[in-house]
Amino acid sequence: MERPRWPRRHKQHVPQGRCVAQIKAGAAATTGSQTTPSPDAGWTGLWVVTVANGQTQINAGNTGAPILPSSILGSIQNGNLSYAVATGTANAHTIALTPALTSRVDGMMLRYKAPAANTGAVTLADGVGTANVVGANHSQGGEYIANGDALVVWNSSISGGVYILLECTGGALQVSPATQSQHAPQFQQVNPGRLLNIQTFAANGTYTPTTGMSKGLVQVVGGGGGGGSGGAPAASSGQVSGSAGSSSGTYAMVQLTSAQIGASQAITIGGAGTAGASGSSTGGTGETSSFGAIISCPGGTGSSSYGTTSATATVSSVPTLNASPTVTLGVVLAQNKGNQGGFSVGFPGGGVIGANGGPSPLECGYGGAGSGSNGQGVSNASAVAGVAGIAGKIIVYEYA
Repeated sequence: MERPRWPRRHKQHVPQGRCVAQIKAGAAATTGSQTTPSPDAGWTGLWVVTVANGQTQINAGNTGAPILPSSILGSIQNGNLSYAVATGTANAHTIALTPALTSRVDGMMLRYKAPAANTGAVTLADGVGTANVVGANHSQGGEYIANGDALVVWNSSISGGVYILLECTGGALQVSPATQSQHAPQFQQVNPGRLLNIQTFAANGTYTPTTGMSKGLVQVVGGGGGGGSGGAPAASSGQVSGSAGSSSGTYAMVQLTSAQIGASQAITIGGAGTAGASGSSTGGTGETSSFGAIISCPGGTGSSSYGTTSATATVSSVPTLNASPTVTLGVVLAQNKGNQGGFSVGFPGGGVIGANGGPSPLECGYGGAGSGSNGQGVSNASAVAGVAGIAGKIIVYEYA
């Protein structure tokens, strides 16, 4: 009878890893610091052992980790592997991490001390290259402060790869527009329709909307503020001559959206109508003021002289108004052909009652932008020249 056979137990084999350490001597130095050797090919440097000249025993304080800015536990605790003090300018930041950053990974967070308060969009040079820094939008200014602690995270899915600024201590925090009752709102959502800025133009230029503007109220007064008045011929005893006041420039007030205005608009300010020459003459017509191709306001017409006359009483004729403004976009809130100048009345032997120019429709009175010029009058005196008008103006009120 055979003995029962017990199943053979096989010994389980566990793969064993192997760590090989190498000690490599550096170049000793009798003064100063030793020269740390470079690791051989295929090896990774872990620690540097530094001892004083003549020292015979290695202590714990003699070792350091060249691949870390501090001990392993220290680096974990204080986060210095992903922290740096930035250099550069207000809007161009540069950091150097230890160890140096060689690639970026989605979700990677970095902290750094900002070099200055930013005034606009920011870039960050991290050792791999230079990338844009964005928040809820591109930085507008004030999101960083000098020496603020900035926290950014890498996202390769936005604009080909950007750092997103999560916060900078002491700086303004960007948020997306609120869509629910418990969301943090943007400032323009809290106070929509507020007046952001007023831009005034008395010379040719370019209008660029203020950031955050949603609507603009544009006022244009045209054509150099009306034509110049005519001169007045010489008048001998018992005679008079004169000219009426000239018309003001035309006027328009238009509400436009930021989309209708676009990135910018060319500004043209109409020059003043020229003065009539001395003697019998007609003043010049003012030039057209325009806001891009959206609003065009012609200038006022000049006046003509009358006389010399010895009639009992003479009343001058006033110049006709110019064409109406042209508006291609927006909501027209007000517009007119300007204001006519006044009559000049002459009384031989009694003098001349002068004529006022057409008052400014923008600044509500004679002497304001776009005003017509006063007429002239002569009684028993030498001839005189007319008076030039007043140049136009454009004002843009910007609202959130």
